[in-house]
Amino acid sequence: MVASIYSSLPLGAFARAQAMRRQQMELERLQTRRDVLYEDRLDGRIDTATYDQKASAIREPEEQVRQKIRTAEAMMLPPTSEAVDLMRLTSRAADLFVEQVGAEQRRLLHIVLKEASWMGGELRMSLREPFEELRLSNSRSDRNQEYFDPRGSTFDIWRRGGDSNPR
Repeated sequence: MVASIYSSLPLGAFARAQAMRRQQMELERLQTRRDVLYEDRLDGRIDTATYDQKASAIREPEEQVRQKIRTAEAMMLPPTSEAVDLMRLTSRAADLFVEQVGAEQRRLLHIVLKEASWMGGELRMSLREPFEELRLSNSRSDRNQEYFDPRGSTFDIWRRGGDSNPR
């Protein structure tokens, strides 16, 4: 049950952003090459035929990269209700894992775990995206828990100087 829901996850937002950033950088590189080529043509360093040949050789990959960017931008994010359901499921995953049969547990581990090994009597593991991001986010939250405790020493840093809604 749990494994089937996680296995249908689309490419994570983080991975999608990285792919978009790579495509944008490639597009900028190609545009810069075409601009330099144009400057060379204007300055008379290359003739018209050479410029046309080289420019068309740059335009093809440029259009391919633009198409990849358009495709990535068109990808729909899941509806909010699905995202909330996924977060709810993720928070219950440990309890649900124990209830599953061995085959389902193995299937879920293959989806979530990138690699795992024993080192010095300790289990070390890395998770696949987006689970690694969640793990890192949770560990940061655990370390900063005192910021949210009204009895903590740092609670005052969250207070405003005065009333934010003067009457």
